[in-house]
Formats: sequence, C-alpha cells, structure tokens
Amino acid sequence: MFNILLNITQKELTHVNGDITYLNALKRSRHKDLNFHILKKDRSNYRSRVFSRIYKQKYLPELLRNTSLINSKLVKLQLEDDLKSSYDLIHTHLIYPIISQQKKQIATVWSSQGIIPEWYEFHGRNDYKEVLNLYSIFEKKTDALISWTKCGAEGIASIPGVDNSKIFVIPPFVEIEYKKTKNKEGLFNRILFIGRDAKRKGLLDLLEAFNIIEKKLPGIKLDVVGINKESIKMNFNLSNVVFHGILPRNKINELFSTCALFVLPTNAETFGLVFLEAMADQVPVVAYDIRPINEIVENGKQGILVEKNNIGALVNAIYELITNVELRKRIQMSQKLRMEKIYSKDSVLRQLTEVYNYAIERFKTENEILR
Repeated sequence: MFNILLNITQKELTHVNGDITYLNALKRSRHKDLNFHILKKDRSNYRSRVFSRIYKQKYLPELLRNTSLINSKLVKLQLEDDLKSSYDLIHTHLIYPIISQQKKQIATVWSSQGIIPEWYEFHGRNDYKEVLNLYSIFEKKTDALISWTKCGAEGIASIPGVDNSKIFVIPPFVEIEYKKTKNKEGLFNRILFIGRDAKRKGLLDLLEAFNIIEKKLPGIKLDVVGINKESIKMNFNLSNVVFHGILPRNKINELFSTCALFVLPTNAETFGLVFLEAMADQVPVVAYDIRPINEIVENGKQGILVEKNNIGALVNAIYELITNVELRKRIQMSQKLRMEKIYSKDSVLRQLTEVYNYAIERFKTENEILR
C-alpha cells in the first residue's frame, strides 16, 4: 500500500475546473494499493497570496516569475509539516510547487495535461518557449512526469535535456460506476453544448450550424451550459436555444441523460474532460478534428470529428447522428468499450500504481548514489 500525498488543500479542491476535478477524483479513490491524502493544514489563503504576489510582478518575464514561485521559501513552508508524516510519494498537478523543496525528501510525481503548441497559438500567447523552460526546471526536480495524452507527452519530450524515460502517458478517469446506462431511444431533439469561452469552445460555429439544422429538423433544441445569452453579440435565431448559464454538477448530469448529442466544436484544448463525461453517459460526440480531441474520440467510433471551422461538415455530422439510429447505437457501444478499457478508474489507478512504484524506486536509487 502506497500512501500518496496530493499537493492540494481542501479549500483549493472546491474550485471548478478540469484539473481540480482530476484531483478530487484521486482523493475520493479507494484502491487496494493506493491511499490518497491531501495537505493537513489548509493554507489555501496563504498559498494564494504567494501566487498572487509573484504573478503580479508584471515587470518580470513570466519564466522568472514562475521560477520565483518554484523557489519561494514561503511556499516551501507549506509542506514541511506534512513531509514529517509517513508518505511514500508526493503527487503534484500543474504548478503547485512541491518543487520548492531545496533538497528532495520524498519521491515526487508531477502530472499535467502536457504541452499542446496549438493551444498557445490559438491564444496568441508568446510564452510558449518560457513554458518549455519551466517544464525543464520541473523535470529535474521530479522522479516521474505524467501527461494526460500522447501528444501532450510529445510536447514535453521535445524539450532539450528532458529525460524521456521519466515521461508516462496516463489519462484522467471518469467514475463510470456512478453513471447509469440510459436508453437514448426517442431522445432525438436535444443537443448539448458545455463551455465557458464562446470563442474558444466554438459556440458561434455551433449556433451558425444549428440555425441551418433547425430548418431541416423542426423541433430540435440546443442546450447551452456555461454561457449566458447576453454574451452572444452576433445575429442568430436563438428561439430554440436554451441558455442555462453555469450549472451545478447534478443539473449537468440531468442534461446529459436527456440529450441526443454532445456537440463541442472547440478550437483549442489541452484535454477536454467533458468529452469523457459524454462518453461515460453514452452520448455521441461531434467535435472538430484537432489535437488532443482526436486522441480521446476516434472519428467514426465514439463520435464524428470534422474539419475545423467547416460549418457545412458540422451540419452534416449533426444531421447524420440525429437521423441515423443504427450509427448512434454503434457509437454508444464503442464509447462503452473505450471508457472501460482506457478511461475507467481501475485502468487509470493500475497505471498510476506502476508509475508511483517507478518513482519511488528511482528516488531510492538516486539517493543511494548521492550518499
């Protein structure tokens, strides 16, 4: 049995994003070989002040700000008490800085969604090289690096000097056992979209396609979660579009259970947990054919992927899945098999156990060499 310290506080676990969803799922996990813990002292406000103090130093290049964060003595204090306990390993996700340890006291694993260059290109960010440098700093301080996707791992592996033997691809999981298999027969008239950034998530493309679809399929409805109607400035017919704004998890689950399709033509992602949630609920997916979505959803198997910004192709894919019952059934069966094989809790925790064991043994070996 490994005792794993997740470098996160209880208050930080109340935030809402994919990374926190991942850490919450690990914290709740019960496994014969793994026992997860979080930081005992909830110094969330303290951590936030440190992060804020460094990130407000706009006159510093981002790399230097991040390096300051890693090496901050203030942040280092967060872990001192916890490291006195009997943990086998620390698992940190993203930039929560376990790496502030001046001398490593325990095996460390760092996970992230990996490096997807297209994400930076879409946002027009000029800090891609700085991010690569930041990863190179983290890599030297950890015993294993986990990327959620193969393409994200390729981004990490492209960094000069990175030890590729420490890079592993392990996706997050969806707790499939909490999802009831639902009979989608008869649920042909509702499409679901979930996202908070209308531009990046492709809502405007979807609304344009939906205005065409609703003329072919009278009575069809579009549910939009995470975005308010007032934020849509373009001239669309929204009479059959329901804007829900931000909803709690139970309400989102209800929408998944009553929709025919999940359509998210996102322009840039580092992962996309919501695609796993759709597949866990056996809801056919329509999305753009971009990385890493095409690594999560196989075109023609768990959904249909179309050329980015091709509205005509988006319309055709939605129409095909709405009207073709047999295709939907095949996709639902393929989703079930893929989720059980790759994205189930048992599969992911088994892989994590192997990586934790690798990291612990590597840490022991390196310590013996240094003695």
